[in-house]
Amino acid sequence: MSADTHAVAVKTWRIRQIATEIATNVTSHVAFLRGALGTVAVARPSISAGTR
Repeated sequence: MSADTHAVAVKTWRIRQIATEIATNVTSHVAFLRGALGTVAVARPSISAGTR
């Protein structure tokens, strides 16, 4: 996990397994796209999924 990643409590090992797989896939896709785009890649946006 990166320094800006927060762990989320899950109820079952299966949900944790699925969430971990999704997070790994997303991280890989982002790395690939950033590499492919090189210097034209935009800065990472600040996104908050918390309550208002």
